[in-house]
Amino acid sequence: MNRPTEIHLATRALPVPIFFPSVSSIKTNFAPADYVQLLVAAKVPQFLVSAYDIKQCVERKTLDAAIDTALSQGAIVLLDSGGYESYWARDPAWEVRSFREILGSHKWPLAFSFDVIPTIESRDRTVQRIIDSCIDDQRAHPVCAIVPIIHGQVNDLPAVCTAVARALNPLAIAVPERELGDGMFMRLRTVGMIRRSLDSIGTYYPLHLLGTGNPHSVLLFTAAGADSFDGLEWCQTVADPENGLLRHFQQRGLLHKTVGYADDEGYDEGTLIHNLTFYSTWIAQLQAALASDSMSECLRLNFAPSVASRLEAVLHGD
Repeated sequence: MNRPTEIHLATRALPVPIFFPSVSSIKTNFAPADYVQLLVAAKVPQFLVSAYDIKQCVERKTLDAAIDTALSQGAIVLLDSGGYESYWARDPAWEVRSFREILGSHKWPLAFSFDVIPTIESRDRTVQRIIDSCIDDQRAHPVCAIVPIIHGQVNDLPAVCTAVARALNPLAIAVPERELGDGMFMRLRTVGMIRRSLDSIGTYYPLHLLGTGNPHSVLLFTAAGADSFDGLEWCQTVADPENGLLRHFQQRGLLHKTVGYADDEGYDEGTLIHNLTFYSTWIAQLQAALASDSMSECLRLNFAPSVASRLEAVLHGD
């Protein structure tokens, strides 16, 4: 199947790959409302927020107002299920009813489904539970496009993703990166298997990887067949524009080159704007490479020859 260079999400056709800067209360320095306000001020065209954080937010009115402003400006605000935050907050009370309450709180264009965690049941039973949950999520908010999140063992992911796609015909399929296996080479192989399995349907279903914000990982997973990504790295680290590597958030002053921010901005805001500018440029470069069929050149530019040759072998299914 010929791979498209743009995909339809919400009401827009977007070039591939797509990156959604994530907003979270977990492992970040500021409150979700602060990050959303900055993303809105910077006119970032798409970003992700957590249903759990919205529900728990002590600055709920401020956060809601910022989200509504982003939506009114045409931004694609992607609602996450809240599974990540509830796990790290060790909050067993987070349940689908709370998620659907938040699902109905804004005119979301796009949302991930509530997480269905596989048990010792059969694969077919897991698939059916995911399908049923997505249908219920969609009924709870019909105007929002629900994207199924698929959890599972590495060997099961291609078949489960394909079965769910066949049943629901969704805009996209989402898989957490952490569940793709151990090490980058295994994860690339898994993405390749998922992509080939999805393509066997005969309709192109975009693949979103949850928790993928490392620039080099985005490059590699794009080459392997993933289309869309979200991650927290933009607000946890500082990106080096010269090589796409990430440093500690407080090391911006050690960079040879910085981008995007004004000298009169504070350190934190300046670093976040620098990162957003970097990601915008990095993603645009990957979009151009994919459109011109030059991803192999990107590999050779960003990795040592011996590593690039191994990566190309994995990406070609060898």
